[in-house]
Amino acid sequence: MTDYRVFALDFDGTLTEGSRPDQHVLEAIAQVRDKGATVILVTGRILGELLRAFPDAEASFDAIVSENGAVVTVGERSRRLVPPVPPILEDALIRRGFPVRGGQVILACDAHHDATVLEEIARLHLECAVVRNRAALMVLPIGVSKGNGLVEALEDLELSLHDTVAVGDAENDHSLLAVCEVGVAVANAVESLKVDADLVVDERAGDGVVAVLAGTATAELKRFPPSRWSIALGEASDGPVRLPAARYNLLIAGGSMAGKSYSAGLFTELVVRLGYSVLVVDVEGDHVELASLREVLALGGDQPLPDPHRVAEILHHRSTSLVIDLSLLSSSEQDSYVRELLPEVARERQARGLPHWLVLDEAHRFLSDEDGLTELAQEAPRGVCAVTYRPQDLPVGFTQELDALLILPEYDDEARDAISTLLEARGIDPTGPATQPRLGEALVVPPIGEPQLFRLAPRTTRHVRHWHKYVEANLPPMLNFRFIDGASAQERVAQNLVEFHRNLRSAQAAAVLDHARRRDFSRWAADALGDSVLAELLASNEDLTSRGEDPERIRAGLITAVEDRYFRP
Repeated sequence: MTDYRVFALDFDGTLTEGSRPDQHVLEAIAQVRDKGATVILVTGRILGELLRAFPDAEASFDAIVSENGAVVTVGERSRRLVPPVPPILEDALIRRGFPVRGGQVILACDAHHDATVLEEIARLHLECAVVRNRAALMVLPIGVSKGNGLVEALEDLELSLHDTVAVGDAENDHSLLAVCEVGVAVANAVESLKVDADLVVDERAGDGVVAVLAGTATAELKRFPPSRWSIALGEASDGPVRLPAARYNLLIAGGSMAGKSYSAGLFTELVVRLGYSVLVVDVEGDHVELASLREVLALGGDQPLPDPHRVAEILHHRSTSLVIDLSLLSSSEQDSYVRELLPEVARERQARGLPHWLVLDEAHRFLSDEDGLTELAQEAPRGVCAVTYRPQDLPVGFTQELDALLILPEYDDEARDAISTLLEARGIDPTGPATQPRLGEALVVPPIGEPQLFRLAPRTTRHVRHWHKYVEANLPPMLNFRFIDGASAQERVAQNLVEFHRNLRSAQAAAVLDHARRRDFSRWAADALGDSVLAELLASNEDLTSRGEDPERIRAGLITAVEDRYFRP
């Protein structure tokens, strides 16, 4: 079986060139269903006519989309998605002596009657669509298509279009192939469908379907995934830099403040926009602004966290993406929650394929061979985006399952060595200038293709570095604040906000005044912390130096600014 868990199959000309599928085709369908796949029949036929020709159709499929997408049947429930074509049209055609068959919604007749059908629609001033299916003609309400009908069926089944392969042969299958992750045309398909399909199989009709179900026909898609499902991360010197939107594992690695959270947020935005479901485990509160996207919900933060099992339930909803904000928990509480959450995610992905992506911040803390959590990366479909500044701490079992790398500037020797090892394993020289990103740049190593240096694209959501990140957690050394007393040459280093606050209180007044005159405090808040609010508060006190204010009053104002921003409720 393929990596895909849903198959949407046309009937006439695809599953069969006769009245019903051959036995070997039905056996192939039964086999993939036994392995957990879902198979949906999507046909232009009227349901009653289909069942007369193929009485065991309902038992052979998990759902049937009939009447070219107008009627959806799941289990014992059958429903019309739209009101039927006005009966006045059927009456008019019958009066003119043309054979026409009415379904629950559509009218069906032979394609050579198309001129008469269009004439009557115009005479009656009706808003109807006329769709060909080789020698057949269907009259439908506007907006009805196989693609739309399949969307409804998948919603009923709590499954995703991005886990679906569609197979068709005729003019009315264009919309079916277009909405699915992979659209396949059988060898006997009309030429226009072959042009639009992601893949054309060598076999005709039912034999082509068997090849798709077995995975032999779609194996090449691992090397060349459909280009319509790709994301543009930014620009290189020779044009856009693109990655596939799904079905691989990605590592985002780099030093602190190098742009990991920005890159992970950008990646998430782009795949969410294409309709993929994403679960972001947000350790530091960097990604809550993604909830400004209508497809994304942020949970946690200053609100109670959902039970891990509840997270899986929320992900059932089509196209729902979640950010789980753990930033106000202690490290031990974060560890405990994530280690309960990841097995739930693994089970949900095995059952329904959702979420398509797990974006795991500080991945080195949570992935370990001992806990068996690397199965998240080893299962199919793939879809783990691991974000870390310590790639050297990732287990070998996980790194062996990585398909793509996004490398940002790194400062730690151990991290640099680990990244070099990953590049060398892919036959890439880690010491050459073509693999050395500078600040503002990234190096991408795609699943297929050559590595590229590029500049990241702008984001549509705000990138916010949350205040509580560096209250106690240490900044990288190059971003520490150094209080320097010019008279004594004494240096006091602040690695975080607690130390910065302490040094503001204890440093010599002259040293505080010198830094304030140079506007060092506000610059540090903006550049090292990414906190424009604190920077503005500090700058307003630094302005007092030009007015000859008492240094102790300036010190007090700076201390108050820090306390108001970080240490007071």
